[in-house]
Amino acid sequence: PEALMNRFVGLVSFTAMFGSLLMWTATPVKIFFSEIPEGIFGKKTVELNENGVPARAAWIQFLIVIPLMIIPMLGSNTVQDLMNTIINMTAAASMLPPLFIMLAYLNLRAKLDHLPRDFRMGSRRTGIIVVSMLIAIFAVGFVASTFPTGANILTIIFYNVGGIVIFLGFAWWKYSKYIKGLTAEERHIEATPASNVD
Repeated sequence: PEALMNRFVGLVSFTAMFGSLLMWTATPVKIFFSEIPEGIFGKKTVELNENGVPARAAWIQFLIVIPLMIIPMLGSNTVQDLMNTIINMTAAASMLPPLFIMLAYLNLRAKLDHLPRDFRMGSRRTGIIVVSMLIAIFAVGFVASTFPTGANILTIIFYNVGGIVIFLGFAWWKYSKYIKGLTAEERHIEATPASNVD
């Protein structure tokens, strides 16, 4: 009975992880390529198939993610070591989007608080204090997830820090290249806050 229960739990865990893998594969690429301005990536890269998914972009994501999973697999002694490495990699990366959103909100309340919008959290000062506290908490969590205790420091620097630096650097380079290619009028439109656009 115990072995049967272990197999059942393993099957349920596998099914749940497989389902989440499908979601985490399709959803990020769909969101990422639907939100970026047109012209940063080529038209063929972001072209949607009949299911509304940028198929070429999904293959690019696959070609990036699979080596990131295979390389730590080769250097791991056990499956648990591999899972710990992958979890540490995703923990640091998953905290970046909310951190960027909070930094953008801080900038909004500090410099663009006069813009009309449907919802406003308290006064300008209240908004800045609350989001500053959240940023501080997230910063501690980000450092803790990037440098977990008991892990090899060289592995952490290579995967967690190196990965973030490389991908953020690539994103910054692509966006800077896109901005340089715009006319003065297009740059003005790009820099205009969305709430001012009719």
